[in-house]
Amino acid sequence: MKWFNVRNSELPNFDSMEAMSYWGKIREAYSDDNLNRISAGIIGFYKSGEHGMIRKIAEAVSEYIPIREEKMSKCFNRLIMIYHPDNGNRYRQEIDALIVRGDSAGLNKYSHILEVQDLDRFLTSEQIMDDIDYHPEYRWDDEDPGFDYYYDMDDEQFGHDEGVYEQADGDNTFYAAVKRKLYGSIEVHLPPYYLEDLEEVEMAEYEIEELDGIEFCKYVKKLDLSGNNISDIFLLKDLGMVEELDLSYNQIGLIDPLFRLRNLRVIDLSNNFIDDVSPLFQLDNLEYINIIGNPVPPKQIAFLKNNGIIVVH
Repeated sequence: MKWFNVRNSELPNFDSMEAMSYWGKIREAYSDDNLNRISAGIIGFYKSGEHGMIRKIAEAVSEYIPIREEKMSKCFNRLIMIYHPDNGNRYRQEIDALIVRGDSAGLNKYSHILEVQDLDRFLTSEQIMDDIDYHPEYRWDDEDPGFDYYYDMDDEQFGHDEGVYEQADGDNTFYAAVKRKLYGSIEVHLPPYYLEDLEEVEMAEYEIEELDGIEFCKYVKKLDLSGNNISDIFLLKDLGMVEELDLSYNQIGLIDPLFRLRNLRVIDLSNNFIDDVSPLFQLDNLEYINIIGNPVPPKQIAFLKNNGIIVVH
């Protein structure tokens, strides 16, 4: 059978047998087993440090789904939330409705899965010889519902090259790090109200140890503090507008203040020292949590999953 190039301008005649067979192939690709295999493979690549494979997968679907995240953790989270098997039933219902309507353009938006379902094609010949097994260890529970997207903020809002700043001399607070990012120096006056209107704040890998000053970001919705040296997150307690929070690769043990973040939908806590995620149990809007690299008890993971939250662990 002819394999279609499915750009919108080249869509096959919907009434043809070839077209119906093609759309059927797309629907079949969204089976629970196939989504499970794809997401398990992506997790396997991430845990084994095969980040280049994740980049290749993101690039393969970028024509259909803009994945602009430059940080590997966010690229990973985005792909998992797209291909998580819990979404299978919803995807199949949407595809069925589009088939009934004869909406070729709408169906084409789902065809990106055909680019990634053969994960072996992203492996190098050397990796294939190593016989990487990415299937068994990371199988999803078939009853986990939930879905959402995760994306990074645009650093251009600060008007500053992130890679150029003066090293702080003994001041490793959030406030000092913002000054370095904005002005390249902490020897400047930054009125707190400058931070109040920010809805997206990206301060990854700025050697932050203390969160002094974060309380001024009272309207922030997307906050990235990953890759720092933060252990105490008490000052996050009043950031009630936060919807997406990245605290990965820090030194965090306790997350009690997070129970106040009622709007939180997506959180990355990977690679910390967290052994209790119960403060998240009452967050009604929570949809996704990455806790890879933390000694979280299986009972707590099961509780989150049973409440319809996607948990990567």
